[in-house]
Amino acid sequence: MICPPLPKYHLEAQASIILHPGSRHLRIGRPSDSVPHTVLHAIARKRRSGAQPHADPFLVPQAKLEPESVQELEECRLKVSHILQSSLMSDGTRRFATPPQQIAAYNKRIQPIREEDTESSPPWVCSDKEYVVGDEILSLHPNLEYNVHFPLRRGDLNVHKGLGGSISAVLADLETIWGHCISTILNVPLKDLKFYRAVLIIPDIYNRDYVKKLTHLLLTGLGFGGCFVLQVGGI
Repeated sequence: MICPPLPKYHLEAQASIILHPGSRHLRIGRPSDSVPHTVLHAIARKRRSGAQPHADPFLVPQAKLEPESVQELEECRLKVSHILQSSLMSDGTRRFATPPQQIAAYNKRIQPIREEDTESSPPWVCSDKEYVVGDEILSLHPNLEYNVHFPLRRGDLNVHKGLGGSISAVLADLETIWGHCISTILNVPLKDLKFYRAVLIIPDIYNRDYVKKLTHLLLTGLGFGGCFVLQVGGI
């Protein structure tokens, strides 16, 4: 029995890889996957002897806003609050607006709950690899000499004046992370990427020059046969 050939759209879906890079996580997968694979979007590189240590914080640093920006955010918050107060609930009844003073008084008398850590020690992992990618970074023993880099911050390239903060270093980190995830998670050899197309998801607010560099990375650095950029709201 001869099986009929697969439809063209099915072949195209199997030959496409979607990359949704974020400040903390990278979501990657094929269009046919029900859910994407989510990995820590970071890389730990072994520190050279005598080199300066560096580690990007796991949490995105809080942005310093000007007073005008703070005022603008407060006005937007009040507008949203007024819209919610005037809208009906799902059962058709009017929404009850709690006075801010009542909320502040309630929060003041609530005591935080302290949870005790019953585990004796985390399962640290010792490694001698030149670099470690993704969630495995969280298990590295603290005494190991690795520099940790997050190549994206707030949906933009994490270019800074510190170690590994140049544009070339950031792009090199992205190429290593993405290539590692493609070969280990999706089981696609990098030499075969010329037969695949990449779908790069970018935020609605983006740096045009950086997007050009990311596209060049996918086509030239990783060697994809084609690339499509999709703009969505928020990363």
